[in-house]
Amino acid sequence: MRLFGGLFSGYSPDDPVTAYKKPATRKELFRQAFRENLGGLVSLNLLNLLFCVPLGLWCLLNILSMEDVLRGFQQEDLPLLVGTIFAMVLGMIPGILIASVGSAGTAYVTRNWARGQHAFLWQDFRDSVKKNWKQALLSGLISSALLLIVYTYSAFLLSNPDRAGISLFPALVTALFIVFWLVMRPVVMVQAVTYELKFSAILKNAAIMTAAHFLTGLGILAAGLLPVAAGVFIVLFIYPPAGSLLLIAYGFLFSGSFPWLLGSSFANRLCEEFLHPRIGAPVDIGLESERIVESENTEKTEDE
Repeated sequence: MRLFGGLFSGYSPDDPVTAYKKPATRKELFRQAFRENLGGLVSLNLLNLLFCVPLGLWCLLNILSMEDVLRGFQQEDLPLLVGTIFAMVLGMIPGILIASVGSAGTAYVTRNWARGQHAFLWQDFRDSVKKNWKQALLSGLISSALLLIVYTYSAFLLSNPDRAGISLFPALVTALFIVFWLVMRPVVMVQAVTYELKFSAILKNAAIMTAAHFLTGLGILAAGLLPVAAGVFIVLFIYPPAGSLLLIAYGFLFSGSFPWLLGSSFANRLCEEFLHPRIGAPVDIGLESERIVESENTEKTEDE
């Protein structure tokens, strides 16, 4: 009941019945958010997975059909393989866009939880998707463009294996840009669901803030992928059935919510550090030290 109850209600630190003490650090705030919303994270993951069904089915069907191409593969079959992969990549783009729309709801709910605030999961998820689907689609277009770049580079290497050394530098630049986008994406979406900004301004802010704390963001990205890495390690080196069960369980329970909670916590910190002092908004939201910092623009006006 607690699991599905999360669809309609959330934990509120303002509940007068429950004694509540705000945490002192962001680590404590995250642990509290995870503990208090554990059932809600599972419910949120199921909602998020609904938007990923088209992408997952398309990839599965194409992987199964690709087995026929790879069986007894010869060099002369290379154009057929490249064409099959190209068709798969093109078909993935609508699926990525649909999944990105769901991220608008996920970002809003996890932003609230990461602040120590309550969220009515189903209502807030639905309302955020309706309000912010355009920004989410633009975010999905960037992800799709990166996918096409990866395909183009991979197809070039398959067709010209002797030129792999020459293409090493563009590959490294592309890989760095992809990792940067994966770290930056939660910052983009949390801004999209929080502030009334043009998407170009959101991208600019997110790029600057992510660059300032890129190593921290990289560690948070790695933490979100750690359960997957552990499952793959168990499959390859310890006991495949146990690793497979771990991957399946994580996929159905937390794969689309836990990384977003991590990313939203990171995004909240960046926004409160860089944006809120400029607009006179609260900082350290959800912490004992929560306060409103006077707008920098106001200070300049007073000085003048």
